[in-house]
Amino acid sequence: MPVTPQRAVIFDLDGVLTETAEYHYLGWQRLADEEGLSFDREANEALRGVSRAESLQLLLGDRKVDPATFDEMMERKNGYYVESLQGMSPKDLLPGAISLVVDAKRRGMLVAIGSSSKNARFVLDKLEITGLFDAIADGDTVDNAKPAPDLFLAAADLLGVEPAHCVVIEDAAAGIDAALAAGMIAVGTGPAERVGHAHHRFDATRDVDPTVVCPPAEARVGHGPMVADGWVVIDDHHDPDQVINVATSHLTGNGYLGYRGTVPEWRASATVGCTVSDTWDNADGKWAELCNVPNALFAELAHLGQPVAINAEQVLSDRDLLERRLDVRYGRQHRIYGPASGPVHRLVDERFASMDQRHLVAQRQRVFATPGTRLTLTTGIDGEVWSLNGDHFAFVEPHIHDDALAMRMNTTERGLPIAVAHAVGVHGGRVQAERIERGERELYRVLDIEVGDDGLLVIEQVMTVHTGNDVEYPLVASLELARSGVADGYEILLARHALAWDARWDRVDVRITGDPVTQAVLRYNLYHNVIATPMHADHLPIGARGLSCQAYQGAAFWDQEVFNLPMWVHTFPEVARNILVYRHKTLDGARRKAADLGYTGAFYAWISGDTGDELCPDFFFVDVLTGRPIRNHFNDWQMHISPDIAVTIDGYLRATGDTTFLAERGAEIVFEVARFLASFVYLRPADGRYHLLRLLGPDEYHENVDDNLFSVEQSRVALAEACQLWDLLRDEQPEVVTRLRSELGLSDDERELWGDILDRLVVIEPDPQTRLLEQFEGYFDLEDIAPDALRERLQHPDEYWGWPNGIAVHTQVTKQPDVVQLFVSQPEHYDRATVEANYDYYLPRTQHGSSLSRPMYALVAARLGRVAEAEQLFLRGATVDLLADSHPAPGGTFIGGIHVAACGATWQVAVLGFGGVHVRTDHVEVAPRLPEGWERLQFGLAVRGCWLEVDASNDDVVLRGHPDNPTPVTVDVHGQRVTVTAGGAEQVGLDLTTELVTS
Repeated sequence: MPVTPQRAVIFDLDGVLTETAEYHYLGWQRLADEEGLSFDREANEALRGVSRAESLQLLLGDRKVDPATFDEMMERKNGYYVESLQGMSPKDLLPGAISLVVDAKRRGMLVAIGSSSKNARFVLDKLEITGLFDAIADGDTVDNAKPAPDLFLAAADLLGVEPAHCVVIEDAAAGIDAALAAGMIAVGTGPAERVGHAHHRFDATRDVDPTVVCPPAEARVGHGPMVADGWVVIDDHHDPDQVINVATSHLTGNGYLGYRGTVPEWRASATVGCTVSDTWDNADGKWAELCNVPNALFAELAHLGQPVAINAEQVLSDRDLLERRLDVRYGRQHRIYGPASGPVHRLVDERFASMDQRHLVAQRQRVFATPGTRLTLTTGIDGEVWSLNGDHFAFVEPHIHDDALAMRMNTTERGLPIAVAHAVGVHGGRVQAERIERGERELYRVLDIEVGDDGLLVIEQVMTVHTGNDVEYPLVASLELARSGVADGYEILLARHALAWDARWDRVDVRITGDPVTQAVLRYNLYHNVIATPMHADHLPIGARGLSCQAYQGAAFWDQEVFNLPMWVHTFPEVARNILVYRHKTLDGARRKAADLGYTGAFYAWISGDTGDELCPDFFFVDVLTGRPIRNHFNDWQMHISPDIAVTIDGYLRATGDTTFLAERGAEIVFEVARFLASFVYLRPADGRYHLLRLLGPDEYHENVDDNLFSVEQSRVALAEACQLWDLLRDEQPEVVTRLRSELGLSDDERELWGDILDRLVVIEPDPQTRLLEQFEGYFDLEDIAPDALRERLQHPDEYWGWPNGIAVHTQVTKQPDVVQLFVSQPEHYDRATVEANYDYYLPRTQHGSSLSRPMYALVAARLGRVAEAEQLFLRGATVDLLADSHPAPGGTFIGGIHVAACGATWQVAVLGFGGVHVRTDHVEVAPRLPEGWERLQFGLAVRGCWLEVDASNDDVVLRGHPDNPTPVTVDVHGQRVTVTAGGAEQVGLDLTTELVTS
């Protein structure tokens, strides 16, 4: 008989999430004393899970009162109860309560409250967890209280879930009876004599094991990790050769910091690292990079002097002994370890970088051991950091306090003050002794602990980080936050963190029905795009490796605008705006680079940090055959970055209508980019055309080329944008033009020059017979060879394929899409025949040496309707980190870490590709084409101040407008135009076999 899948969990409140029984008891006791009624704690047990009216009836016994008196007595008791609740706070949550709710939500389940109390909402507000629940059914919802099933049936109805798909967690016999009567799975917490008739019973809330109640749906991703429930990535064996990759893949972060997915007892040699934004420092005279700060979550457990857990060098393939997982819904790292012998039976730890308090990382370790076991816990700050390019700290100063430890340091180059702090709380055990161990860069609190009678020791640790760029006194701020964090406790921190994540997933999530593996893979990528983005600031970039390590210096590339930003433009436009403000704030750096290279205007850095100055060194790779450095011209020939930014501003304006940004910042960027282009182009006398000479397009294997098509066409859009914007502002906001004339020294002559360049910029037409577009001048004259055949010429597997002497330089083999990338950036400018011809030509000549390659081909294939091919490319691109397909140090330079741009690209493939979304000036196009096995694709879009929900299949599209939308949204669905009003819905039927659309 098939098992019915559970889709919702309904929680009783009192006794499951919090313990208000004492407050109820005191209220009833006070009423009983006033009325001269017999009442004690034993009698109070009979009231558990019973409504207020039934409780009063039990209290009265044989005593008869008239209805008015009865009602008055109920209100009097309730008044006493509510009065006592005024002092409630999140600290009244039961141990494990929030973890249980969060685990249910992490598994994709809806969650509701099913409480007989009429004060349920008041209590939830006091506990600060109301927002975690999708529905609340309380004493005011139904007439019949438990043990009648009405309350739980009402909760299921509010959730829109059939009763058979619901789980109820209850601590009262009446509640279990109600769940069973409702036809739901009943889970009891408490003694067998009270809740033993439930389907599952656990001693307390903290003991409930969701995997026993609802076994997870797991599947393996290729030859790599497993995924479960659409939200979890599971590494079920430990391979020392994969330490770097798994630590990267299991990263937790929040846009301010990234803490690598290592385990608490590992050290720098295992690539433990906490990378902090806005901490650029150059320690070796060559590489300016973000700092990894001391690890203030180090924790090692030992028994009789022997470590309890394994080291990083030990191979372990038995999942029963070790499992590591990443919950991408809430950014939690988990390690479950079961020693083969000894008094410690199981070690479960988890960690998250708070999305609510960005300077804080919380860690909890649960040790299941034989009662009375003596363990030694060494926990605190390990100051030996993993750093790629030198020691970034001029000094490290320890600070010891009774309730916290801290380290203060200054960076080497800029003298930036940084402070980390650590605090620890121990629950369920007795601390027998305590001492401090201090080394040159080590500061630990060593605790001798005896495990308590219930065999569960809980250790909660908090790490906090502040820099001088955040606050005036980083040490004070870090110590204060560490103290308050450990005082609040892990569960309360988790509740606030989960609420903050829910607010992001409400808009960012892309839901796939029918393919749970792809769903989990997609969310894994969306998660990493979110935690790489400095959502809290407008002066920081999205780093090419996010905050997963120091590779690529935590700096912005063209990746930021072209691959990461589209998701934000269409989900959180305010975040996209912040990133574009960053480009405005770094204009001076772009101007300096242009001037240094003999140009005017803004030549944006290929690798841009906090100032916008170029961070890319002249020599990036090393020739593995000779050991000599390779001179790459990423920093001076890859000029398309400037027009890319201008094109992004154009798309941002089209999607948001944010003319304020345009007037205040965007226009200045666009005009400075146009200035740069005017100084970069070359007017060739022979044809009277402007050309782009000696440059490097998206395909980095071919440097020093002329008229790269992508660069030319991006420049064309940027110039057209500058001319149109100048004319628009001159006519409609002349004060803006006047200000920019004064500040930038702009003149009408420059506007005329931009127009002349636009009119005479070289035009690269498709061949009339083949429809092929030449990637750059002379590309078709190069040797035509397949990438696999070319690979056989390598003398060393780590050879760099590109400029100046790589094997691809004189061939048509490309690193990644170049011409095809143009079809992503400017989809409306080329007809289908041209797109298809070039897709077919360039794909087999692409080596996919970039993680960005396959996602872009996938997007174009999806738009062409070649869905099966698109799906294969999409999955290959989306699993580049999960399957560890790339070497972390090609050409001798470490460039490991999360491929953040590829993560952002997965959103584009799903929404812009399979969803067929394209935002035009006056409407939105939605043309879904879903892979086989995908039943539905659901996502949201922010469009010019409105929010549009899209629910698509290959048979129909349902569009819903948010009730607060200021205007209707016009949508073109496979050629049929509909108008979606605020709060309204439109359904459009599809027949993709004939391209006909019926309403």
